[in-house]
Amino acid sequence: MKRFEIWFSKLPFSGKCVIRPALFRLYLSSSLDEKRKNLFFAVTLLSLYIIFHLVQVKMGLDLFLVSNMVFIKMIAIVYLLVNLSVSTVQSYLLIRIFAFLSKHRGKYPSPRASTFADDYGSYSAKETIKSVIFTLTGQIVFLVLYTTYF
Repeated sequence: MKRFEIWFSKLPFSGKCVIRPALFRLYLSSSLDEKRKNLFFAVTLLSLYIIFHLVQVKMGLDLFLVSNMVFIKMIAIVYLLVNLSVSTVQSYLLIRIFAFLSKHRGKYPSPRASTFADDYGSYSAKETIKSVIFTLTGQIVFLVLYTTYF
């Protein structure tokens, strides 16, 4: 599963531009209050993303079942599989958060490590724009087809 998560995180989806910095802030929290705040944010973010992507899986399945055209069925299947994969990876990240917290209970990194998270945890503007354009294009294509049938 970890290899799938690593491979999947290389794809240009815009959700990772929010998830990765949130996880780095959590993993490198330097106090208990900061860790609780970052834990709440990361768990809430991942939970909402999982729920919304599962709704999109249902939408892809609905379009697949309603459409008669093979091309639209192919787009619906790709959309369904991508969103199911995203939900799976995000569920895995949620499990890893709790595994990390149980393993490192009461341990905090040095303040220097927190500045490392700010640098390494974020994406460049170019990569963020590419991810947003890629994600929006897929969403727009699917939603145009979906609203045509529903």
